[in-house]
Amino acid sequence: MSGRRWRMMMSMAAVVVGLGLAMAGAQEPKRGGILLWYDYADPARLDMHTESGLAVSQAIAGLYSGIVQWGPEDGMQVGPDLAERWELSEDKQTYTFHLRKGVKWHDGEPFTSADALYSLKRILDPEKRSPRCGSLLRPLVDSVEAPDDFTINVRLKFQTPIFLSALASAWCKVLPKHIIERDGDMTRVESQIGTGPFKLKKYVRGSIIEWERNSDYFIKGWPL
Repeated sequence: MSGRRWRMMMSMAAVVVGLGLAMAGAQEPKRGGILLWYDYADPARLDMHTESGLAVSQAIAGLYSGIVQWGPEDGMQVGPDLAERWELSEDKQTYTFHLRKGVKWHDGEPFTSADALYSLKRILDPEKRSPRCGSLLRPLVDSVEAPDDFTINVRLKFQTPIFLSALASAWCKVLPKHIIERDGDMTRVESQIGTGPFKLKKYVRGSIIEWERNSDYFIKGWPL
């Protein structure tokens, strides 16, 4: 074995050992505390469905939930969020999502399939500017329906393995039907009502965006 190859193998072994020691010494996460995050720009508008700037997602994504999401156990896999489980039809073109029961919006209103259906139709509407989620889903989705209060059916235009990945995008969050009908859109600070792990506590334009833990979040014990 050449000296160069030996040195490379020893270096890799050292990295593996170092990672193992770091993991062994890692402590259990503690509940509470403050996490500071720098947002590179102040979001011009706060409507997740109709804006494309990353500053918007960074400012409010934690307030909302999607039908599915990346993670939470494995960040490389699509997992449950507002939908606790789903099935794919035999022809591989219809997804049936079974939504969680007992979920509440931050203002105490109950979440149902009417909210998910409203958000999906809003995103898919060709007359509605949805540069992020809409551009992902419109080429794939043929129709959506809600047969009952906790079920959503999504019919695809063709078989595709990328639909769940697209739906799990941070831009494809479910927004509150009753708030959009009240306010017309989601651009106001007072409109930021979600089902996510955090609530909007304070927003001073150009200065600070502050979240607080949602004590009624549907995954008990989260966020830490």
